[in-house]
Amino acid sequence: MNSSEAVKQYWNTIAMATNKAKITFTCDPELKKQLQAWADSESRTLSNLCELLMQEAVVKQNKQTP
Repeated sequence: MNSSEAVKQYWNTIAMATNKAKITFTCDPELKKQLQAWADSESRTLSNLCELLMQEAVVKQNKQTP
């Protein structure tokens, strides 16, 4: 990670310090590795990527539910 990315990650962390609910889940180490690589490629935290994926899944689920 270069210094520009580190600064961006620092400010993203500060901006995300909220009262959001916390969820813990377990997964295969390889899945975590792949998710972390995906998050890194988008300059996101792993937590932020997981939240985005869950939001998209809920929207999709709500569209399928009559």
